[in-house]
Amino acid sequence: MVKTVAILFSQKRSRQIEPPTLYLNQQKVKFTTHTVFLGAILDRHLSWKLHINNLIERCRQDLNLLRHIKGLKWGADQDTMLKIYRTVLRSKLDYACQAYDSAEQPLLKKLDTIQYKALRLCTGTLTNTSLRELQVFTGEPPLKFRRTELLLKYAARISTLPEHNPSRQALNKSKVAFRPKWVKQPPAFHRVHKLIQQNPNLNLQAETRLYQDPYPWRNAKPKINFQLIGRGSKKDNQWKLLTHIQELLNTQYKEYTHIYTDGSRNQKENKTAAAVVVPSKHYKVKVRLPDGCSIFTAELWAINHAINWTLTQSQISHLIISDSLSALQAINSTKPTSRANLVEDTLYSLRKSIDQGRNIEFLWVPSHIQLQGNVLADQASNEALDTNYRIDIRYCTHEISSQITKFINNQWQKQWDELSSHTQLHSIQNKVDRHIKWKSLPNYRENHLINRLRTGKTKLYSSIGKYLSKQQRNKPNCRYCKLPETLEHIFNECPFYNAQRNIFRNQQNKIKAPHTYPCFFKQKHNKNIQTTHRNIIDYLQQIKKSNDI
Repeated sequence: MVKTVAILFSQKRSRQIEPPTLYLNQQKVKFTTHTVFLGAILDRHLSWKLHINNLIERCRQDLNLLRHIKGLKWGADQDTMLKIYRTVLRSKLDYACQAYDSAEQPLLKKLDTIQYKALRLCTGTLTNTSLRELQVFTGEPPLKFRRTELLLKYAARISTLPEHNPSRQALNKSKVAFRPKWVKQPPAFHRVHKLIQQNPNLNLQAETRLYQDPYPWRNAKPKINFQLIGRGSKKDNQWKLLTHIQELLNTQYKEYTHIYTDGSRNQKENKTAAAVVVPSKHYKVKVRLPDGCSIFTAELWAINHAINWTLTQSQISHLIISDSLSALQAINSTKPTSRANLVEDTLYSLRKSIDQGRNIEFLWVPSHIQLQGNVLADQASNEALDTNYRIDIRYCTHEISSQITKFINNQWQKQWDELSSHTQLHSIQNKVDRHIKWKSLPNYRENHLINRLRTGKTKLYSSIGKYLSKQQRNKPNCRYCKLPETLEHIFNECPFYNAQRNIFRNQQNKIKAPHTYPCFFKQKHNKNIQTTHRNIIDYLQQIKKSNDI
């Protein structure tokens, strides 16, 4: 009873309402202006001011943690620092963000400051590096995009619930519940509907659990042969594996009808297809699935179709051959983590086939080992990618989650392209990516240098001239050739460093990498970026410019 309080929610400018008298178990309920509910601080105006200020205070303590574990020649490296940021600090920023995202923009911008300080601590960059550069540099999306992403994924999970579920009803009613005249910031679910209206291709309706099988306990354990898993790498023993499979099919499964299934996916065009081939019966079916479906869904659909095809045949024994280990393991599992409906439907079809006296077994084989039936199935599924007709299958939550992530990445990319003419980093990293493809250096000081060179924001006058004192501003040029001292001048032009530059050029030529700034940072042209980092550090130490970067 002590924990029970009451709050009257109202607009900031609404007339003051006298709280009613409430009793619970003959005890008077206390009215308050704010309270903590499931870790979120709710105030009577739902402004989220108290919650965000409390969140900032807790995040500042985590910033002190990052300061204590970093060092120039000791402590955690950049990769470890970023992991700690994502685990300790970002998790706090993510909690309840779907709700507090309706706060006013000045409040939310305070959280951007927290992210900026954290990423600067992780990377060792200077204060003239912008937040958007740090976000692209570390693969961390802007917080406003991350809040939108988590909100859309939450709505996708709610879409799988029954219609009478309170969360599902709140999501449906929010289409008309919001009145901008009364409330400045729209609630979370209203923003979901607005995003869907603005982006028609954004589909948040995931498949719901159907439970078509009334007797799931009657399902027999599928007979799946996984013996080829431990036969070694197909790169080293491809022909040996192929010979073993042919021998297996000609002896143990000689009397079986061999059915080959396969799925294909075109990552660039976001297309997915599946195929089933039975060479001995001259049977082939190839279909295209809805765009965005996973290869896992395609493989499961093909296996399910193969089982249903056996119901139309008079033969007793059938062997379904698939190169999808994940699909066969899902069928073999009692609790599939993805595509539960399709797995349950497959097990139901398998039981019906067995009840009719058929013997169906499965064999896993490695992909792309030139097994004739597999080649035919692969060709058929690839051909189906170019067809226009698509069968109707609802997406699962994992597939919708991938589509949401892609949508958010596209929004992030548009924001990054707006800065293309204002930042050096865009010429090196013109595409946003959440997975950094190069490892940080173990020495924190050396990693600082590389990071600052990548962003183009250093201690040189060309970068921070406007922040320097008047006395320092009078020395903007190179002291040897009196030209503006930029990074291009130091790495590419200054004749005073020709001897050291020739050594650097020779080292880069050995690994077939560019030797001019900023080309040697572009991974499209440089496949040995780690070695290049080491060569850059050696060059800067030889010309005694490390402290100026």
